[in-house]
Amino acid sequence: MPVGEVFLGAFLDILFDRLAPDNLRLFPSEDGIRAELKKWEKNLVMIQAVLEDAEEKQLSNRAVKIWLDDLRALAYDVEDILDEQQLTTRPSLSILQNLPSNLVSQINLGSKIKEVTSRLEELCDRRNVLQLENTSSGTGRAASVSTVSWQRLHTTCLATEPAVYGRDGDKAKVLDMVLSHDTNNDDVNF
Repeated sequence: MPVGEVFLGAFLDILFDRLAPDNLRLFPSEDGIRAELKKWEKNLVMIQAVLEDAEEKQLSNRAVKIWLDDLRALAYDVEDILDEQQLTTRPSLSILQNLPSNLVSQINLGSKIKEVTSRLEELCDRRNVLQLENTSSGTGRAASVSTVSWQRLHTTCLATEPAVYGRDGDKAKVLDMVLSHDTNNDDVNF
């Protein structure tokens, strides 16, 4: 599994966690912002399902590479919006929430969210045009997470058996000496 896919898949998992219902309460419910965020989650699940196929095809298909680059850029933009909203809704800043500048930022937030939703839907449409397929063993977010964790290397505290290469002849001589019944042979030549 390519490193980029693991990174992008893990990044999408972080976005899923940040789009959890508890975090959605930070966003205003008016203007359909929460509904737009639910669309984000649905589209990200569909995109994550084809991520492995896209990573494999990007080497031979430039359009798929551009699609992945657009997805990475969009993921960073989504994270920026989530960070900005989390920062403006912190309890220590609650006094500032009624200032006119904050109301303008809420209007800007709505337009940013709609723009991201539009870009996400466009990525989903391009996914179909590029014929990216769901190659994971299951469906949805859990399948891609289990695929990533299944392919991780297992670590252990046990030392591996050392292997000596190129000394087969010497090994055979030592074994012959040890196993021979001739105890008078004190001459050892290697």
